[in-house]
Amino acid sequence: MKIWHWFAVSLLALASAGVQAATSLTFNGTNDNTDGFGTGSVLYDGETQLIFHNRTTGDTFNDRWTLEVDAGSAGAVGSFHDVELNISPFLNVNIVDMMITSSSAGLLINGSGDSWSIQATAPGIYTFNVMGSLGPGVTGGVYSVGLTTTVAPVPIPPAALLFGSALVGFAALRRKRATTSESV
Repeated sequence: MKIWHWFAVSLLALASAGVQAATSLTFNGTNDNTDGFGTGSVLYDGETQLIFHNRTTGDTFNDRWTLEVDAGSAGAVGSFHDVELNISPFLNVNIVDMMITSSSAGLLINGSGDSWSIQATAPGIYTFNVMGSLGPGVTGGVYSVGLTTTVAPVPIPPAALLFGSALVGFAALRRKRATTSESV
């Protein structure tokens, strides 16, 4: 039996496995924390991050984000929540008037106050801003960000056709091998 037969049949079988999405959420703002509490600036499926703003009462911030939904994904949801913490007299963090805005078509924005979400239901690149101001008597503001994606399902008919073709190919190779060994 020739090696290229096995290669062709294996390739057909693997073609039905589907594609993994590489959707990401990228922070383009300024993480004002100088104490080293921040994490990375890019989030992938299932990851969370904290964004710190070390400013004083009444200061505002405007963070720019980019959501890139890969072609292998059916969509993505980002969640944004104010993290309130009061450890008097050392630390008091609170964001007021938190808001998310975008001019990207196809990006759904829901929420109010301390909890917001964005949702993209199709592949593409979306940009949006997270804005807010720091509450009275605070030493900073913190919000958490999370990202979850929905992988596009592999359509059943093409996947079944590819897998069935691979099975037929394996059966044909086995049958050819059996007839070749009988004739010798």
